[in-house]
Amino acid sequence: MESKITLKCWKPTPATIWQGREDTEEGTAGYRWHQQVQCLSKPDWPTQGTVLLGFVCEEGVRRNQGRVGAAGGPEAIRKALANLPWHDEIIAHTEMVNIQDQTIQAGTHTLSKAAIWDGGDVICAEEDRLLQADLTQAQQTLADAITGIFQEGAKPMVLGGGHEVSFGSFLGLAQWALCQPQLPRIGILNVDPHFDIRKPGSNGPSSGTPFYQVAQWSEAHKWPFHYGCLGISRWSNTQALFQRADQWQIQYRFDTQLSEGQLPETLSWIDAFVAEIDWLYLTIDMDVFPAALVPGVSAPAAMGVHPWVVEHIISHLRQHYSHKLMLADVAELNPTYDRDQISAKVAARLVANLLQ
Repeated sequence: MESKITLKCWKPTPATIWQGREDTEEGTAGYRWHQQVQCLSKPDWPTQGTVLLGFVCEEGVRRNQGRVGAAGGPEAIRKALANLPWHDEIIAHTEMVNIQDQTIQAGTHTLSKAAIWDGGDVICAEEDRLLQADLTQAQQTLADAITGIFQEGAKPMVLGGGHEVSFGSFLGLAQWALCQPQLPRIGILNVDPHFDIRKPGSNGPSSGTPFYQVAQWSEAHKWPFHYGCLGISRWSNTQALFQRADQWQIQYRFDTQLSEGQLPETLSWIDAFVAEIDWLYLTIDMDVFPAALVPGVSAPAAMGVHPWVVEHIISHLRQHYSHKLMLADVAELNPTYDRDQISAKVAARLVANLLQ
């Protein structure tokens, strides 16, 4: 059944985004992502596989006084993903194309669980350039798309966009949780130098407020607030934010505690965190990486956490907690400030590792 999302906030991804090298002499063993990912022409979600959803938004970054450009993140990640080698089951390409050309209902998409679909972009559009973009509507549209994907039987993977994406991501998972016969305990694991628990200001929510919004939503619904952060920088959060984190019993490890040599302690910390929940939502803020390695972000980190460490974290979660890892997103890629698409390639590799 077609998702009832706000269509004025959604658009399909052009198939031309998914193109790259073709090693025809290698047959299907030489396939790359662009030869397997299929674009949906409307929000008609499949019954299996993973749906990539873009969140084209930087209004939250603008309100948070960051450098804008994150709205270009989803397209940059897709382009970097397109040429990566495909390391999963090969799916009949022509059959998938025919399905899309005929725009058959999602209920007939009985393909392999390895299938990856491009579900288009949720857009934070300005109806009037003299007015603020409707960020709240964009977050709700993202949430409804995520819930709809779960309802049909597939899983979403969200490509940001500013970190305001996280309230929409959480809300989509929470709406799906409310459909369950027994309410699951949701935990959020944020790989980020920032807590992002600022109180919304006069301009409303921003990229610095998503987990404050989650906390308020959880309190209103009498849900526990399970929130953990990896990579927190002492120099990227005020005393007020540390005090709020302690008041709310937020669990966290500093960036100085996330070296490769400290991986055993980090993975043990993750084990203890995940043991307390039923469903896990993982969000990765590209700001967490050293600016010298990953320059194309909204708020560059002077020190940061090495990408290898985050890859180990992803591998650990997939190996031991794939049954709990319900949703993931990547936020704050800013291609305006990227160099040789390095940052986009790091983001794409993280996405690929999460899905394959």
